[in-house]
Amino acid sequence: MTIPLAILGFSYFLSAGNLYANSKSSHRIPQFANNEVTVWKTVIYPASKQRLPMHRHEHDRVLIAFTNGLLKITNNQGKTHYLKLKKITPII
Repeated sequence: MTIPLAILGFSYFLSAGNLYANSKSSHRIPQFANNEVTVWKTVIYPASKQRLPMHRHEHDRVLIAFTNGLLKITNNQGKTHYLKLKKITPII
């Protein structure tokens, strides 16, 4: 039995200034999908107003950051925590 798995690649771009980051929007780019797996790349810019909309994770997932960084996560109750991202180290 195959367990559906969503693989999420975060490209966390760090720039010298927020002017560049503010000109870009955080977004997702579909990479591949079939009945067993979904792969997409999520680009998150470091500006405080660059957020992904609230969403649910229906399946297991793996997060792989392409750069080191700190990801702020706010749940639907408003509780915030931070996830430390280490380049090319999977987080399951």
